[in-house]
Amino acid sequence: MAATEPPIIPLPAPAPAPAAAPAPVAAPAPVAVRAADAGEPEPAVPEHATPEPTVVAPSVIEARIASQLAWYQRHAGYSRVWYLSVKVVQLVLAAGVPVAVAVSAATWLTASLGATIVVLEGAQQLFQWHDNWIRYRITASSIASQRSLFTARAGDYANGDPVPLLVERVEALATSETTSWAKSSQASETGSGGGAAHVA
Repeated sequence: MAATEPPIIPLPAPAPAPAAAPAPVAAPAPVAVRAADAGEPEPAVPEHATPEPTVVAPSVIEARIASQLAWYQRHAGYSRVWYLSVKVVQLVLAAGVPVAVAVSAATWLTASLGATIVVLEGAQQLFQWHDNWIRYRITASSIASQRSLFTARAGDYANGDPVPLLVERVEALATSETTSWAKSSQASETGSGGGAAHVA
């Protein structure tokens, strides 16, 4: 008996692949509508006040102020050095007088120490180094302050034309200082018969 071939069983067809989900569609971006296009008035934009620019004085005036300021600063320094130097020397000489007496130094040496102290004190009264130092320093600081206020348009310089006011203030300071110096010099001349030069 001949062998029979096994029956061929057909394989089932593969199931179709599922369809891909459609990509989400992005919603359109909202379009900004101006208030004017919508028939509404536009809101008012606040205006911020811009600071006023700094002011520069004319070159002639600035040169005059710079010259006065430099003069007072320089002479304040000179007066300070002279005053402190004289006072230090006086202290050293005054301390040397009792030492000279204790060691039985020559009479002329002790007398010379005392005489030198008197001469230095007379020079201080004549040239008024201490008073000039204080007065010049105050005037220089006042001029520098007025120039700073003028440049920043601050204080009394905030309104109107600040240049004439600056000139008036600086010249008033210089005149006041010169008047004080003249009175001080007259007082020192009355007591000592001399005076110091002053140029502003």
